[in-house]
Amino acid sequence: MAWRLRRGEPVTDGVRRVAREELRLVTRNLALPPAGRDKGIHEARKALKRLRALLRFLAPVMRQQSRLELDRLRGAARRLSGLRDSAVAIETLDGVVARGIAAAPVSARMAKDIDRFRASLVASRESAHENGAAEALRLVTAEIAEAAARVAAWRMMPEGEPAIRAGLERTFRRGRKALKSARGRFAGEFGHRLRMRAKDLFYCLRLLEGVWVGTGELPARLKTLEESLGEDHNLAMLTERLPRAGQTPAWQKRVEAWIASDRAALCEKAEAIAEDVYREKPRPFATRVLKTASAADVPRTRLPAAAAPPSR
Repeated sequence: MAWRLRRGEPVTDGVRRVAREELRLVTRNLALPPAGRDKGIHEARKALKRLRALLRFLAPVMRQQSRLELDRLRGAARRLSGLRDSAVAIETLDGVVARGIAAAPVSARMAKDIDRFRASLVASRESAHENGAAEALRLVTAEIAEAAARVAAWRMMPEGEPAIRAGLERTFRRGRKALKSARGRFAGEFGHRLRMRAKDLFYCLRLLEGVWVGTGELPARLKTLEESLGEDHNLAMLTERLPRAGQTPAWQKRVEAWIASDRAALCEKAEAIAEDVYREKPRPFATRVLKTASAADVPRTRLPAAAAPPSR
């Protein structure tokens, strides 16, 4: 699998290889024909999220270079999110309605009202794709090509196991900090931040599975945590799309009640997992991860010094 460091591979070489593969994946998915555009954008966004998680993981050893690349890729990700938001809202509404109706069927009139709201989301998605989608995809594709050309200049100091340790400690520490902020208010922005930190840690551990012998259940727990908080975020975004003018109709009250019930269950589940995942402190966590990787697995290859910039 591409998203893995390899045994005996210098860390910088592995990081560059993984980054290039993710960037190629973005380009391939953005080139899909209109019939596969929703799926292509979704897969491209996932690859960008992995790449940004990689850069955050490497921030202690790439420093300013990491921050600059994150800023550039953030712009590309935002262009794609606008094309994907309506599709996510439709998928989220379908799930909410299916669960709600399974628990308590609604009248035919209410079902028609919900269908009309869904049709408005479909129209919004189609409008986003018709108005500016091609230009947005062209711009992102160009930005990704520029990012790929910069990968060869990525530098890490220190290299090898110290780089991995620094990244693990920082990633885990940021997750603990996000959990502290989210306690008692998992629904909303604080839960969303914790979701991003959990996703970062999940991607880090997947990256290291090639040299870390046993990951145990932690990646699966992180995946469940991230998905629970991600679904809560999608429900919050769906709520914002509900009509706001005038008196709230019966169908909307029912949908809002379904959303509130789903969000409460998701946040309760996420909080229990997060408290378990982040109970350890960052340094012992990193030590536990790395003690199963031998020195041969993460060699300390030193890179030549970067060339001096050309004179102006």
